Amino acid sequence: MIHNRFQLVRGVQITGFDYATVITGTTKPALIYCDPPYWANRSNFYRYRLSLDEHERLAEILKQTSHSWLLSHTNNQDIRRLYRWAQVESLDDYEWQLAITPPRQGWGDQRTPV
Repeated sequence: MIHNRFQLVRGVQITGFDYATVITGTTKPALIYCDPPYWANRSNFYRYRLSLDEHERLAEILKQTSHSWLLSHTNNQDIRRLYRWAQVESLDDYEWQLAITPPRQGWGDQRTPV
């Protein structure tokens, strides 16, 4: 049973690199999942934070990439503004949580995970 679970993640690469390095440095078609530190979260939940400038940089890089991607974030007006060009959906069970995807791609795209 454990062996079968490992088969599900074969070929998956999990990194801790700078997001720009991962997104722009990936040459094969990929599905990229981004879960950045939430903007405007003032708690000590995160060891590292991203400034609004860094969130803007991430949004621009995602806008330019040809990869499929999914970004999760809190339901926040600044984030909605940054991704107004993308598909932004509130998750049913978590109205405070957003799922953001490119406007040109759906969930059915089969790409190699990164």
